Amino acid sequence: MKIVVTGTSGRIGRAIHFNLCRDHQVVGIDRNPSSATSHLGNIDDLAFLTRAFEGADAVIHTAALHAPHVDLESENDFERINIEGTRNVVRAALENGIHRLVYTSTTALFGYASWHPEQAVWVDEETEPQPRSIYHRTKLATEHYLES
Repeated sequence: MKIVVTGTSGRIGRAIHFNLCRDHQVVGIDRNPSSATSHLGNIDDLAFLTRAFEGADAVIHTAALHAPHVDLESENDFERINIEGTRNVVRAALENGIHRLVYTSTTALFGYASWHPEQAVWVDEETEPQPRSIYHRTKLATEHYLES
């Protein structure tokens, strides 16, 4: 299979890339160079994604601004990359006839719901998210978009 992995300069994207490249042709996408990145560009660039997805059978989408970026990037940048960028990933996949898409999210979107000062807190499918930061809010909004 030819598989596109977004966010390959990040820890998760790079790990997925190197695991898959043993048995598959893997295309790595990121805005920053890394040993796993073959295509430099932004996920908010639909034309770039559409070209990079050509001939692919599946997409694994890990690219996102995340917790370390909260104090460094604007809320608009989080929305542009995490929400609109994911919409572009979906559009580019569909334009290329790709019907396999894996989206990586985070349990961090549960924010306050996953924290208690005196006891462990279990997070499962019944836990209501209580986001604390723009990162949590954009990941949750993206999950809602993908569910729809």
